[in-house]
Amino acid sequence: MSNNAEWQKEAEYLREQYRLYLKSYHIMEKLADALVNDYSRKNIKNYDEVIMLCGTILAECTESEVRNKALRTLGIAYGYSGKTDEMRKIAEQMTEFRFSKENFLLYRMEGDEGLIQRQKYLAALIEQVVSVLGLLASQRHDNGEFVYSTEDRIRIWKQLAGFIELLYPDGDYQIKAQHGEIACSYLSQAYFNAGNVDEGFYWLEKACDYAVCFDTYDFNAAHTSPALRGYSDGGWIMEEGCNRTAGLLDNIIGDKTLSDIKNDARFKNIAVRLKQYAKKH
Repeated sequence: MSNNAEWQKEAEYLREQYRLYLKSYHIMEKLADALVNDYSRKNIKNYDEVIMLCGTILAECTESEVRNKALRTLGIAYGYSGKTDEMRKIAEQMTEFRFSKENFLLYRMEGDEGLIQRQKYLAALIEQVVSVLGLLASQRHDNGEFVYSTEDRIRIWKQLAGFIELLYPDGDYQIKAQHGEIACSYLSQAYFNAGNVDEGFYWLEKACDYAVCFDTYDFNAAHTSPALRGYSDGGWIMEEGCNRTAGLLDNIIGDKTLSDIKNDARFKNIAVRLKQYAKKH
């Protein structure tokens, strides 16, 4: 019995050491991710420490989730540092969408646990769809010219905004509001440039609505729209100078092409509303 007890004690010790071993790599990945976020905001191009941390994880760690996060962080670091070839090599090591955990579990979970899994997956899919639509609307050829005509870009931006509103009929956009603000900002600019002032103000007011929504929503609040009812996207601590209302306000005030409409009462009202929520340094 004593031998069995000693072996059990040894096994528990080794299990704890293994948990600590994995936790150390988890902390390394968290540090690398934090450094990427910090450096990108400060426009720092030297990511050697991030590359070292992620390289150590990928060389030594066997835990899949930590490795996948390290791959993503390393790829982002290479991208921000301008090392496109290295970024592409890292991307080739990432798991394809169809082999993802979320895609696998979609049809294999039932009850309350299945609901949470599907809502989480849906929220991620919405993020992917609106992100891709925004990237397509901004897509340029190698020579710098837009791939899509102005008319088509307007249609795509409208599709993006319409998609968000379709999935969130209650207006509970939460973190997705940033995509709506971007889409409506481009639409307002396109219509103002085309001389359609009324349509321009329609989309600028919607952009303002989205920006205010993003900067004021409760991170802990649950969605009320049917498909995602009860699910919360979460959020992060909003940094001064990084909120959507401040960015939108700076853009419309600094846009010289809007000089003809800046005396319009509608423009002034929008600016006043944005100033209420804009955080400045």
